[in-house]
Amino acid sequence: MPRISVEPEAREFIAERIARFKTEAPQELQWQTEYVRTNQALPLYIGWTETFAIRPDGDLVRWSTEGEWPGVRPLDGAIWINSALVQGAKRYPQLKSLIPDRSTDARTCDDCGGTGTIGGVPGPFDNVVCRCGGIGWLPAGTV
Repeated sequence: MPRISVEPEAREFIAERIARFKTEAPQELQWQTEYVRTNQALPLYIGWTETFAIRPDGDLVRWSTEGEWPGVRPLDGAIWINSALVQGAKRYPQLKSLIPDRSTDARTCDDCGGTGTIGGVPGPFDNVVCRCGGIGWLPAGTV
């Protein structure tokens, strides 16, 4: 499993959010409660068919919300990891420290110009995440 370094304070925060998810999560996320309990992971990004999540130890996992497979799988790829961490920090600002710093060999995302958001997307689609994952840059070697 991909794992990121999580400081004790963030680890405790994640564990508490998992334990309290059923009572703290907004109504529109309550359908994730059983996944959170079963997988012991806090949702960071909820897509159409998968959820990306983090465990208190820093393991990054994903699960199918459409029954495509049971259990969890590793969250692979720098773009998916960045997307999960950026979106998670929007919901939980206490997790902002988990977003990686830009490496010296990273390049500014051509699609968003480094803003992390796609401009001019209409109405209900204005929350579409850029291919950089919302971080504004792409890791070296990314096409």
